[in-house]
Amino acid sequence: MERIRFKHLRADFEDLRLKAHPSDKKEDREHPVRPRVSAECTRKLKFCVIEKPDTRYEATTNSYYGMTTALTAQNDVCTVWIAENHLRKIQKDKFYRTRIIHQTNGFLRLQKQVNETKPFNINPKRVEEILYPPCTSIAGLSMEKLMTMEIRTRLSVKGYVKKCGGMYDMKHQPKRDFVLMEKESGGATVLVKLWNEKAEIYLQKGTLVQILSVKVVKYKESRQIHSTPSTIINVF
Repeated sequence: MERIRFKHLRADFEDLRLKAHPSDKKEDREHPVRPRVSAECTRKLKFCVIEKPDTRYEATTNSYYGMTTALTAQNDVCTVWIAENHLRKIQKDKFYRTRIIHQTNGFLRLQKQVNETKPFNINPKRVEEILYPPCTSIAGLSMEKLMTMEIRTRLSVKGYVKKCGGMYDMKHQPKRDFVLMEKESGGATVLVKLWNEKAEIYLQKGTLVQILSVKVVKYKESRQIHSTPSTIINVF
């Protein structure tokens, strides 16, 4: 299955280096403090937010930040990082314009000012393809194969519940881990982590479920599969 490659928009509208998800911090430290700036400077950018922003808590700074998925006027898929002071402003199905200060190492840094703009044409089928790709077999989601995937690759998966853990991290962002297996009798397994309101869902052992729109994230030196604001869980 062809993977959709995401551009990463670091839209802190202020410095997000301290507010990034912990899974990104190591990668950030590997980049120089003053990275080389490409020739693509002060380029105007228009984008439509196609997914409800996902609010995350950063314990080291005791603050929140957001992350969402957008489609640009050039039909490119982007991951947008949102500073805490802009969480209420950036909303799903709205169109915005900004000006890119510079592009480096695959990240786009934006100016502080981001304003709503006139809508441009969006293909609903394109949005559905981005957020809800076909199911990948659990056997195809081994740790070895996950390590070859780009961070934030969007996936869907179907399998039987082998284990459903309890909720934890209730103070800031509830989470729940559960393990899916490929066959009712066993076989390959994969761990899926549900966040926020999705963590309230409890799945009985042996239940056949289809989980649409999850993503690959980096956790320490490995990979995990986490829910997104667009995640849908179908129980059969």
